[in-house]
Amino acid sequence: MSYSLVAAFAWMILANVLAMIPSNDHHWRRAFFLIAIGVPLLGWVTYETGPWMGLLCLAAGASVLRWPLYFLGRWLKRRLGFGPDGARSVIQAEPADRAGVFGPCLSSSSSSAASSGSRRGSTSDATATGRSSRSWRCSCWGRSC
Repeated sequence: MSYSLVAAFAWMILANVLAMIPSNDHHWRRAFFLIAIGVPLLGWVTYETGPWMGLLCLAAGASVLRWPLYFLGRWLKRRLGFGPDGARSVIQAEPADRAGVFGPCLSSSSSSAASSGSRRGSTSDATATGRSSRSWRCSCWGRSC
């Protein structure tokens, strides 16, 4: 057995012992410490024993540090602009003072009905069929607003 695998197993034992000790900050400082030690250790394991053993050690480390990975995934989704259902947002929300009557779908700059505070279907904003004159699709209702 190589020294890198012995060090990886020692890291796993250290991670489990640190998880058993009570903490005031919900173990975040310990998680950052384990990540700072684990990343170079993972590179060493992969270099010495090959990519399959490196992937196995990566999976073992991810199982120990699952909550930091979960929060990293949530942060990346927010940064990349993905919504809660995994799809990219079509319409960006406007500030609260400029949002229309029906939220981010109706813009105060694109509709006189939204800026005056009147309801959808007023004569100033609707055509003879009762639908809005805008041609874009609203992501909130899935139909023309």
